[in-house]
Amino acid sequence: METNATIVNAPQIELSPETSAATAAEGGEAASKNNQNLLYPACVLKRQDGLYVDAARAALDTQFNRFVDSVFNTEHYLPDLNYLNLSQLLNPATDPNTTKIELLKLSNYPTEFPATRRALYKTVKITGEAERAEYLFEPVFLESTENTSPSTPAEPTKLNFDEFVAYLWLQGVRIGIHETNVRHAIDQNEMGLIEIAKWIEPSAGQDAAIKEVSDALHRDNSPKRLANGQIDLGQFSNRYPQVAKNTALIKKIPRVLGKAGRNVAGEPLDPGLPIDIDFKLLAGAGTHVEQRPDGEYVVSSMDGFLSISSSSNQLSVADKIVSYEGVSMRTTGDLTLTGDDYEEHGEVEELRTVEGKNMTFFANVYGNLISRSGTIMLKENFSMGKMRNPQGKIIVEGRASSALIEAPGGEIRIRTAENCTITGKHVIVENAICCQIVAETLEIGIAEGCAAAAKTVKIAQSGARKDIEAVVSLFIPDLSDFDLQRTLFKKNITEHLTGQKRLEGDLETLKAQPDFAHFLVLQTKIARGEIKLSPEQQDGFKKAASRFTSQLEQLRQLSEKLKLSQAYISQAEQQLQKIDAQQAAGTQEVRCDIDAINDETVVRTMRVKFGGDFLAGATAQELAVALRHLGEPNERLFSGTKGTFSWVYSVAQSS
Repeated sequence: METNATIVNAPQIELSPETSAATAAEGGEAASKNNQNLLYPACVLKRQDGLYVDAARAALDTQFNRFVDSVFNTEHYLPDLNYLNLSQLLNPATDPNTTKIELLKLSNYPTEFPATRRALYKTVKITGEAERAEYLFEPVFLESTENTSPSTPAEPTKLNFDEFVAYLWLQGVRIGIHETNVRHAIDQNEMGLIEIAKWIEPSAGQDAAIKEVSDALHRDNSPKRLANGQIDLGQFSNRYPQVAKNTALIKKIPRVLGKAGRNVAGEPLDPGLPIDIDFKLLAGAGTHVEQRPDGEYVVSSMDGFLSISSSSNQLSVADKIVSYEGVSMRTTGDLTLTGDDYEEHGEVEELRTVEGKNMTFFANVYGNLISRSGTIMLKENFSMGKMRNPQGKIIVEGRASSALIEAPGGEIRIRTAENCTITGKHVIVENAICCQIVAETLEIGIAEGCAAAAKTVKIAQSGARKDIEAVVSLFIPDLSDFDLQRTLFKKNITEHLTGQKRLEGDLETLKAQPDFAHFLVLQTKIARGEIKLSPEQQDGFKKAASRFTSQLEQLRQLSEKLKLSQAYISQAEQQLQKIDAQQAAGTQEVRCDIDAINDETVVRTMRVKFGGDFLAGATAQELAVALRHLGEPNERLFSGTKGTFSWVYSVAQSS
């Protein structure tokens, strides 16, 4: 079927019912005597040269369809029919430009379709669900209406396309007639079963889509290039992209509705509704939907890290990194995080390393975690890995097993630890099983078969585990350096006091010389202003001073030495006080309290360098050996299987 409507510059003279009836009568046999009884809708305009249709008005309702139906059902047809225009008027969806055309020429005035002509047309074969129609073309003969004699032969005739359309309408074929095929079959007297109509297939629309408008949506999983130019195959270049505020992330491509089709019976065929996207469902925390002149966008509401949830498909921007994929060679590789906060909801696999600041893990961790003085929080279990936070905090709310956990200047809190090596300034473990623990302050709820060493120890219950006794070592400061320093300072003070007496004696001897003593008295009075010298006396005083040059230099040197000696003695005495204060502070809170001893437990002292890191630099194996040593007999404070133990260190016990 053609796709372009015929646009006619029709005369703009509309006829009255009387004039149009007269015009139709002038057409003789071509016009029906009763066509003036047809009801013409407002969209159908009667002109001198035929019928025109206001396509825009016809598309608004079904009046035109009812008009055509009334024409054909009252045994009329539309002569000189423009079938292309008729098709477009019956199915305006087939051509979106139809509504832009003011008038379409339809046909001449309806004409009677006599019974003798209707008898020429045979039954139409409609197949499927009115998908197509076929007609058996064969020779047709018109019976004469003037001679009724049976011997009068019928005259050969031809079908008429305009009549054919009216006939097909009554047979249920109202859309999709192959005008070219039908006219050719009629003109060429073709015979046989020919397809005369086919449905207007619905055209599918287009689903709504999402267009990426920011490169930040894509991670760079290529191997990371280090500052020295080398490639680290264990790390990705940019696993967690960052975006700035008001960055457009994705754009919605609106859905495009399809065009309805029609079967040959004129019934509409639904093209189906394209899938739409609710853009608001894609905007997670830190983003919003924004309507811009060129479309709808999801835009970042803040500066931060971009994440896309695989379960909800939501885009989120946060000041911390939130991951649900876990850490593995497949998903992330090793991570060196630039942000301060990181949340991981997936597992961290063995041999993978995560380095950041404040890190929270909601699933099991089997790899290595390193923090830059922030907080490492584990909600589940930690196994077979290493965790280090030199000056920060480590918290394991689940179970730690066969792991190395270090926070030498920070705090460690663990619910349950088994076969772990733990070092920290302040360590709290609810249940420790066969662990090696070194701390400054140590608190354990239940200790089974552990080897622990600390300055301050508090254990609720202590005992063996599978014939492995619990060994608790108390760090006793080695005060020998203090004693050595005291001895050295006291010796030096004594020497300087002796030297002071010698210097003071030399000064007295020097000042006792009669002439020099008189000069010194005079010099002092002049300096105080008690004696005023005339110019002549000043010259005499200068000459006298020149006579005592050597004595004055000797006096200056002895005075300076005496001041230096006094200053050293003062500093040495202050240093002795500082040493005493340091020793007192270092020996405070050295104690051990065990509320209940349920099995083999040994408590011993372990002398360590004062002010140094306890067992710093020792490997896990070296720690195990040192902490399992039961000490010399004089170092053991307790050995038994029952009871309680409480002990406080004093300096007198160390001497």
